[in-house]
Amino acid sequence: MDEDYSGKQVFVVDDDLPSYQLIEELLSGKRISLMHFTNGTDLLAEFGRGNKPDLIIMDIQLPGADGLQLTRKVKSMDKSIPIVAYTSYAMTGDRERCLESGCDEYVSKPIDLDRFVEIVIRYLKD
Repeated sequence: MDEDYSGKQVFVVDDDLPSYQLIEELLSGKRISLMHFTNGTDLLAEFGRGNKPDLIIMDIQLPGADGLQLTRKVKSMDKSIPIVAYTSYAMTGDRERCLESGCDEYVSKPIDLDRFVEIVIRYLKD
């Protein structure tokens, strides 16, 4: 039986619908509340309304925004929210750039499904 994470909220920032749907499928049995954002403007607007998640899964390549800059903005508003970089960037130094921008974890696409779920759960348990 899957663990119950009712009451936990995860923001997923990714403009690619199939990527979001994969995350949704992977976490579906955990009863996690997911909110999907396709851009940084909507994410920051949600923060402005006072809605802050337990975790953010952040695509680094977003239309009209740099996910690393967006990570810095989020961390400047609330350092306590963990951010997992979820990206197709897989070049030398990309992991380091993501972590330097404030991301707490780095996952490259295509993802290792089990490792991804393990990372999400680890941050939700804290």
